[in-house]
Amino acid sequence: MDGTERLVLATANKNEAWLSVARVAFCAAILLRLLLLDDTWAPGGVGRLAVESPVLLISIAYSLWAFARARRSALGRLGLAASSAADAVACAASLASNVFFPFAGYEGLLKMIDAAALLPMVMASALRLLPLATIASTAVTAVCFGALVAADAALNGPALRYRGADVAMSFILLAATGCVAALATAALTRLARQAASEAVRVERARSHLEQVELEHHDLVSLVSSLRLALERTPQADAAKGVAHALAAALDGLRAASLAEGSSLAPTVETDLCAVAARCTEAGRARYPALSLTLDAAAPVRAAVAGGERTLTRLLFGLLANAAEGDGTRSAGAVRVSVRRDERHALLEVSDDGPGFPEAVLAQSAAHGVTTKPKGTGVGLFIAWAIAHSSGGSLELVNAPGGGARALLRLPAAA
Repeated sequence: MDGTERLVLATANKNEAWLSVARVAFCAAILLRLLLLDDTWAPGGVGRLAVESPVLLISIAYSLWAFARARRSALGRLGLAASSAADAVACAASLASNVFFPFAGYEGLLKMIDAAALLPMVMASALRLLPLATIASTAVTAVCFGALVAADAALNGPALRYRGADVAMSFILLAATGCVAALATAALTRLARQAASEAVRVERARSHLEQVELEHHDLVSLVSSLRLALERTPQADAAKGVAHALAAALDGLRAASLAEGSSLAPTVETDLCAVAARCTEAGRARYPALSLTLDAAAPVRAAVAGGERTLTRLLFGLLANAAEGDGTRSAGAVRVSVRRDERHALLEVSDDGPGFPEAVLAQSAAHGVTTKPKGTGVGLFIAWAIAHSSGGSLELVNAPGGGARALLRLPAAA
């Protein structure tokens, strides 16, 4: 079984878990109604209770077992088909008590609203994303319903208030419901396969990008060694320029791969205050001369592509950018604040450094802008990419009193 089929089967198991919960609730409601009805305790009613209650209790027990298995995605195709057949048998068995122990004023099985439960049960089999499950549900329901109608005619013929035409119409409705369920199964399965294929593609792309990042690290090490060797050779000016250009190209490749990876990463609810606290501590260790403060009172959570890992990379990049300034003048104090408004979680990094040059403010971080003479703009580009992959934005401005301010807006978690 390939990755796509495994994901489809996992989705079917999730649906089975929900169907099991619904089955437990339905059976419990029927059992409660049975216990509270006056007819149950009237003469002849106890027999109906004796037949129906064990069926309902067994169905509840089976549903709990199926729920536990489905939660672990442990039900295979035959298990899902068996669950559809078990639904039909349980529903028919609960109706059988009315046929064998009719209550006062009983007019026949087709006159009971309880019999209508067979139709949504057949439709629900489509959620198992398996044609075999739909076929099993429709076929077993038809056989059981036919047996009940035949028994009803044999045991309660004089009391029945329906005719052969009503029986034929009931089977037509059942067959039509089975056909609609089959079409729904095909459509839902196709959608599930498309979603699963996309998920597999995304995971494969993420794996490839991680490999690119690893290879980038190796290439950077080689280029660093080359640059060090060239620095010791004054006559190799042209080669030095090539080495610098190659290093810049590798940084660009890394930025592109990280940006693409963040766009493919799933969105995860993340605690901004916890990430800000860790980055602040790391910043103090890396820049001991810097006055680094954190303002994060109440917990703030946001939806971030890639979760804590990518948010940590983004925030530490902004911290480093603030601390190092424009490469000639650095900041003396950096402040990180975390807050939220009605819709967004806000993370701001401000400093008292030289601020952003006008050329930087005139461009978007998406174009790889940099504040340093020999910078590549990778840090701001990665921050911009992660922000936009998360459905947020990154705003770069200069504070009125001097210094730079980077404001990250992210969708606030509920």
